[in-house]
Amino acid sequence: KSVVVITLDLEDRIFVDEKLLEINLIKNEILSKIKNTKNKKVIIRADKEVKYGKVISILDILRKLDGIKIGVSTES
Repeated sequence: KSVVVITLDLEDRIFVDEKLLEINLIKNEILSKIKNTKNKKVIIRADKEVKYGKVISILDILRKLDGIKIGVSTES
């Protein structure tokens, strides 16, 4: 699968695709999912009520990864 979806929910849980993870494990999970794909795309999906700082901390992790495209989607 060429698109990895990170979901943030209102209970401060973080999912990479369907897998619940602590924030410190996200980087390695994403790297393992994209290492053999050409289209390295990560979508951050968050409820619009999720704290902005939480989204920023995920973005900070993603910005350190080479060659990935980041998209953001909000939902109510």
